[in-house]
Amino acid sequence: MKRRTSRTLIPVVALALLGGLYAFTSCSANMPSGGKSASPSASASAGSDSGRNSGVGADEMEDKRYLSDGTPYEWDGELINYRAEWEEFLGSLPSRKAIDVLDTLKVAKWDSSDGYTREKFGERWVDVDGNGCNTRNDILGRDLTGIKYTSNKYRCVVKSGELDDPYSGQQIRFDRSASDEVQIDHIVALYNAWRTGAQGMSEVDRIALANDPYNLIAVDGDTNYEKSDGDASQWLPHDEDFRCEYVARQIGVKARYNLWVTEKEKKALRAVLNTDCQGVELPSYDAIR
Repeated sequence: MKRRTSRTLIPVVALALLGGLYAFTSCSANMPSGGKSASPSASASAGSDSGRNSGVGADEMEDKRYLSDGTPYEWDGELINYRAEWEEFLGSLPSRKAIDVLDTLKVAKWDSSDGYTREKFGERWVDVDGNGCNTRNDILGRDLTGIKYTSNKYRCVVKSGELDDPYSGQQIRFDRSASDEVQIDHIVALYNAWRTGAQGMSEVDRIALANDPYNLIAVDGDTNYEKSDGDASQWLPHDEDFRCEYVARQIGVKARYNLWVTEKEKKALRAVLNTDCQGVELPSYDAIR
């Protein structure tokens, strides 16, 4: 996938200097030590996106994205302005109706799962947009209410909050000491993406996909395990009120990153759109939770 010109290439030296500034303006202290090079290749167990045989929680690596002075664990690549990229992409569509965009997607069989690992999509939860907080805390900060941070000064690492779970419709209390109860789900699972076109993407674009807030949402951990890597033909949110946004965002992500759908998946997406969500459009970047 061709990357947008709105992204800014930041040299590694500049990132190091920028990281020092973030330590004073952005994220929390009270982080474990042990900084290392932030290349997109670290290993970590995956949650719902690890393939169907893993079943390992997705969020246990959260605190290892900071150096001992609180500096964010940077990705030494291009910083991504997701809002600008999504505005550009959505503005380029002849129609933003989900049903119309669905009809533009390639239909094909699943690609092989050979070679899939979570690491193919880069480091887990790095700060690819350069705002001083890792992706996981960005999504928690976006989707939770009544948030308390580990540091009121830096207001980055979420300590606790309330989640109105979009998948189950339940109210869930998030506490960082039991973080597995609220997980960050990829709406289009990375394993699914791997089998529907991501194998042909550059690693940079796979990292962008894995950290894209449009494809991420805070959800109930148990429901996330239940979803696993399912596409729309295999799993839909229990809360029917969220299904329209869910399928629209799946379609948007697949279109944005040039991923395809299977025949069965397209049929399931169309069924939701025709029965419950007629006329629904791909949501804007700022409209997602």
